[in-house]
Amino acid sequence: MTKNKEKLVTLHGLFGSKNNWKRIAQKITNHPVELLDIPNHGDAPFIGTFNIPKMATALVETLTALHPPIHLLGHSLGGKIALQIAHDFPELIQKLIIVDIAPKTYPPHHQDILNGLKHVPLHKIQTRSDADTFLKPFIDNSSVRHFLIRSLNKIHSNFQWQFDLDLIINDYSEIASKPHLTHPIPHKTLFLRGEKSNYILETDQELLKETCPKMRCETIPETGHWIHAENPDAVIKSIQDFLEET
Repeated sequence: MTKNKEKLVTLHGLFGSKNNWKRIAQKITNHPVELLDIPNHGDAPFIGTFNIPKMATALVETLTALHPPIHLLGHSLGGKIALQIAHDFPELIQKLIIVDIAPKTYPPHHQDILNGLKHVPLHKIQTRSDADTFLKPFIDNSSVRHFLIRSLNKIHSNFQWQFDLDLIINDYSEIASKPHLTHPIPHKTLFLRGEKSNYILETDQELLKETCPKMRCETIPETGHWIHAENPDAVIKSIQDFLEET
C-alpha cells in the first residue's frame, strides 16, 4: 500500500527518542514511516551543541539516504529542527508537519525537569522506579516523569540518559531560541497544536503564516503538548489526510 510513496520522517522533542512516535508510525497506512533520533539523543550523533542550524545540518546525510523528497514531521524541538531543514535544504522536503511548536523563542520552562534529572544518582539506582522516586520531589506530573524515565538505558551495570544532559543545561538558551530563518518556507505545512497546550497561541497565527505561507493550523482536542500520546487517533487522521492532499 505504501510502495513508491514518499517517506514520512519523524523527529521527536527534547528529552525524548524516536520511539515516542512508534505508536503513530504503526498506524500510518498511506506512507512508509522512518523514525529518527534528533542529535544529542539516542542513536543520533552527539554533536556537542544544540544550535538549531547545526542540528539540522547533522541530519542531512541521514535524510539524503532516505531518497528525498520526504515528508518531514517534527514535534517541539524536533519541529524547530524540521523548520530549519526545510529552510536550509528545501530540496529534501515535500510536505512539512510541525507539532505543537511555533518558530519563536520561548521563555525558560524546563528548570524543574533539569533540577530533577540532575538529582538522579545514576550510579546508585537499580531500576527506573528508583529514578522516578528521585524525580518526584521536582516533578509532580507522573506522565512527565514516566516520559523521562523511558529515556534511561542500562549500560553494563549503570543507567545512563539517552540524551546529553550536561549539554542541555549548558545550551538551554539555544534550545529555547527560534530557528534561524531568513525567508519564508515554501512547502505546504500543517501545524498541529494541543487544545490545552500553550506552545502555539492564537496570537501566533500571523507568525505561522509569515513563516510558512502555504500552511494551515489544526487543533487536536483534549490534548496538551504531547498530542501524539494523548489523542493518537486524531493525530493520525490529520497526518494521513494532509499527506493525501494534492
